[in-house]
Amino acid sequence: PMQLLRYDAGNYYHAHLDWTELDLYPDQRQIWLDSHFGHFDRIATVFWYLNDVQQGGHTIFPKRGQPICAPGSLGGPSARYCRGALDPDMDSCTKGLKVKPRRARTILWYNFLATGRGDRNALHAGCAVGENETKWSVNKWVRNKPWTTPSAPWTPNHPALKRFG
Repeated sequence: PMQLLRYDAGNYYHAHLDWTELDLYPDQRQIWLDSHFGHFDRIATVFWYLNDVQQGGHTIFPKRGQPICAPGSLGGPSARYCRGALDPDMDSCTKGLKVKPRRARTILWYNFLATGRGDRNALHAGCAVGENETKWSVNKWVRNKPWTTPSAPWTPNHPALKRFG
């Protein structure tokens, strides 16, 4: 399915990832099951604008140009931070790669690295829309398993539990 999005004047969407960063959910078993221990997720995002917006409404990638921490690892807390890789202000639209809303403009980004690990540099946000404006857009998530895939069974010795803690 696709999602139709409407942002009115002043509306924004804070910075977020389109994949499940499991080390943020150590005590939330259902999130682990729903994400199949990290093997059911959104591998790519397609986002397109349906109208021009004169003021604001940009999509911003605030971690643009930052290094990928421990690029050969499979992830976990030790791969979250390294020199030069900082978490930005999640509500700011001042620094990063900005894409201005223009009718029919389309953005495609990958949420995972080639190793299968989530890419923290895919962090993105929807900046506030200008006064007297409305932004219309659509997004489509490309998943690695069908949307209707049921939750995984609990596997207490799953390798992801050790990797992510």
